[in-house]
Amino acid sequence: MDKVKGTEYRTLDGINREMRAALEACALPHDLVRLGRSARDNPIHAACIGDGDFAKPELLYFSGAHAMEFVGPAMCLGLLQHVAAQAPDSPIGRALDRINIWFLPVLNPDGYLRIQRRLAEGPLGLAYGRANANGVDLNRNFPTGFYENRDSLFAGSAVKFSPYYRGKEPCSEPESRVFRDFVLNRNFRISIDFHCFGNFIGYPYGYSDKPCRDKDTFVQIAAEMVARQKGRKYRVMPMHKLYKVSGDTCDWLYDECRILAFTMEIAGLGFNLKDPQSALNPFHWANPRDPERHVQDNLEACLYLIDATLERFGHETDQNAED
Repeated sequence: MDKVKGTEYRTLDGINREMRAALEACALPHDLVRLGRSARDNPIHAACIGDGDFAKPELLYFSGAHAMEFVGPAMCLGLLQHVAAQAPDSPIGRALDRINIWFLPVLNPDGYLRIQRRLAEGPLGLAYGRANANGVDLNRNFPTGFYENRDSLFAGSAVKFSPYYRGKEPCSEPESRVFRDFVLNRNFRISIDFHCFGNFIGYPYGYSDKPCRDKDTFVQIAAEMVARQKGRKYRVMPMHKLYKVSGDTCDWLYDECRILAFTMEIAGLGFNLKDPQSALNPFHWANPRDPERHVQDNLEACLYLIDATLERFGHETDQNAED
């Protein structure tokens, strides 16, 4: 079975099988890349739809930094399956003349497997956790603002037993270094990181309340995304409006890599007193019971980022061809 016990979410093996199946049936240029390995030596995979020429501007969909946030990988996989199913003469197929589209569903495979096992144990399968196998919150482990906001509960703790433990130094973790090296060797212009929960689309900064220089661009693109949402319309705001964070992945992508880096917090709090399991099990506080509905509600919104990458950066491909 590819479903995690008691849920509608795929196992890690199921995600990997679905990735391969989508690519095997894909009529577009594509590749499946092993970027590196986790702390427990599990492979970290990414899929590219496009010819992989890093001279082209690129778009990155990624997720799975936090162990228990399964709806993020479900969203990323759903996008990969949709894009991979397009014909070469479709709008997405034609877009690949000028851009590449990347998908990284599970950055933290050790954490995903840990939660998967806990859900399979006992009648309740209680499962909570954000960290990798070393106890580090990967979304607090990047250089930008790493030492900021020490008084914040959620920012990034120096205490090893905190669920928000940032690690001993920036990019101390194998997964963080794999992601860092991957990004630094590509040509990403826009990215979106899928998390849960909160019903909002966020943009930099998370570590500071200073306005980012591209605020108007972020708001404009996010507004186009919201207009395409089929279900609940998400709020748009800088990440620090929720709470300040240190070492955030998207702050690093934006500040040091000059990428328009979005975060989508999918769905709302799943706690429901009428559903005893959701009330008792932290996994269900974070993840909606029906992931496919949320994937479909947000699919067109996230696909808009293909148009945004083309509109704002597609000319770079033409310039490179002229050179």
